[in-house]
Amino acid sequence: MEKLTISRVGAERTVKTKYGDKIKQGVIFKEYTDIWHDVWQGGLKEGQVLEGERASREWEGKTYWSLNLPKKGTVDAGKIEEIITKLNLLQNSVEQIAKYLDTNMVKRTSSGAPVPDFTHDTMNLPDDIFTEDVPY
Repeated sequence: MEKLTISRVGAERTVKTKYGDKIKQGVIFKEYTDIWHDVWQGGLKEGQVLEGERASREWEGKTYWSLNLPKKGTVDAGKIEEIITKLNLLQNSVEQIAKYLDTNMVKRTSSGAPVPDFTHDTMNLPDDIFTEDVPY
């Protein structure tokens, strides 16, 4: 991947592709002052920095250049692994909290069904609200 700064921008063109109409724009980068590059994106501006991979192709004896931008939604494998690790830690924490609450805060009938236990003062209610008045 290469970071390039746009120094000149051409007009947007709509090109029909097998995936439907796509916008393509020609640009010149400060790093390559005499080479036009095609970029499959619109709304590009002078001074904008793009990151992608340069590629050339031959056609009718001429060399054409493009800057291939990363695909949208593409994520680094290391980043995915980091997200999975964090999700696993969160899942373990939630399971531990649920187990603690189930063990310490819930009474059960003889068949094992949970029965709400209202003996724990877990809420700080205003003085004018009484738990006896709240229908459960």
